[in-house]
Amino acid sequence: MADLQTGRRGLRQGRREKDAQPAFRYSLLGIAFFSGGIVLLLEVLGTRILSPFLGSSFSVWVNMIGTILGSLSLGYYLGGILADRNPKLLPVVLLAAACTCALVHFERRFLSYFGTFGLDWGSLLAALVIFGPPSTVLGMVSPYLIKIATNNPERIGRTSGGIYAASTVGSIAGTFAGGFWLIPHFPISYILAGMVATLLALSLWSAGTMKAAWVIAAVSVTACGAGSLSLLSADQAINVTHLFEKNSRYYNIRVNEIGGTVRLLTIDGAIQSGRRLNPEQILFPYVELSGKVIQSLKPNPRSALVIGGGGYAIPQYIIEYAPGADVTTVEIDPDITAVAKRFFLKNPDSRITTVNEDGRVFLNRNRRQFDVIYTDAYAGGNSMPPHLATREAFYRMSQALKPGGILVFNIVSARSGRLAIVYASLLRTIQEVFRTHAVFSTLPDNAVEPQNLIIVASNIDNFSADALRLFERFRCHEVGEPGILLTDDYSPIDILAQDVIRKMYPEERQFQ
Repeated sequence: MADLQTGRRGLRQGRREKDAQPAFRYSLLGIAFFSGGIVLLLEVLGTRILSPFLGSSFSVWVNMIGTILGSLSLGYYLGGILADRNPKLLPVVLLAAACTCALVHFERRFLSYFGTFGLDWGSLLAALVIFGPPSTVLGMVSPYLIKIATNNPERIGRTSGGIYAASTVGSIAGTFAGGFWLIPHFPISYILAGMVATLLALSLWSAGTMKAAWVIAAVSVTACGAGSLSLLSADQAINVTHLFEKNSRYYNIRVNEIGGTVRLLTIDGAIQSGRRLNPEQILFPYVELSGKVIQSLKPNPRSALVIGGGGYAIPQYIIEYAPGADVTTVEIDPDITAVAKRFFLKNPDSRITTVNEDGRVFLNRNRRQFDVIYTDAYAGGNSMPPHLATREAFYRMSQALKPGGILVFNIVSARSGRLAIVYASLLRTIQEVFRTHAVFSTLPDNAVEPQNLIIVASNIDNFSADALRLFERFRCHEVGEPGILLTDDYSPIDILAQDVIRKMYPEERQFQ
């Protein structure tokens, strides 16, 4: 009788263990899903955290992605070793991930210090110091999950595959949720707080019997350490007042005021537009120069297309000198349009039609023709979007011009020397499409320094000699080394601009 009762108890226990296996398996897959989502959300969020101080240029993205991948690899290795030694430490690993993610918020205060090391080394060091630790700890989660779940050697492949699949699906979800929902609608600090809360919940869930007091104590330690860090200030800017900041779907947008006299629009840490407040006048020489060139070559335009709104300085200039003109501005980010109307346009209700769309997409679908097309679009600091600087893009612009219409292209480059490759490449590409061109410089006496260059192109035989004579001092006649022909198949303009971005970074950094 005793043997029968023992057998029945064993049978019931076996059935309970069998019934518990799916729940156990799903809980591990859930931990893999959420931890994987946080890894990619941290990467997407990281570029937004770095951009106000270090920009979002090609090198910053490379350093960020490389740091995350390298840290994950280190975490996989360390996690495998520790899981073999003590597979019960998963709650501690998740708790450590929560603590390191919490510290990211407070370490943001020190980002301006990293800029002293330059753009490349500064962004690499910032990524390693701020995002390396949480990425490493999060990388340790998957080996622990595999160790816990693998109690049958014949199912190792299926088990590990399921966990990595759940982690990857979570990463996909984190990428889309971060890019399309969280970042545009919530402050970075709120998002980080949500990540920390999720990791704390996963730590408690994975422990099962862990006392909540341990979690509370760990959070308290993290908060105390973070509070001590927050006592230190890394604000180096002098007389800079931050009027506005928002992370949109596309950029980190800031409006800063310098000494109450100058207002600047910075996008991903790079100055994109500005205005003088006292007295009210144009701030940047390139706006005045390009505006006067347009006014001279096209005194009475009936229509104009501006690709790249920014602070809407050029659309406003055209409206002022040609009140009857129909001005269409293509600005990809509706939040930048809202900021321009609030902080930069003299008359927010002026007759400027805005299309919130990518400039190249607009050109591909456009069927209208304009007297003037002005291209002033930038992405990643002082680098223009590669797809707007190709031969195919210029063909689209040529088709969008009325007979006798002009294309005006604002770029940042030197005119000669090693920093002139952007200018040389764009000029070569424009010459493939347009019959005539002229180039004007905001620094006519210094050809080797980065500067605003205004390239004017048209399919007419020649520009008016009288109109060009007015700007003879600013006109560039020299022809440097031949550049690269930029096409949709090969357009490394963002990489070509890296030396210019590095050169200009120290000057722009003081206004952040």
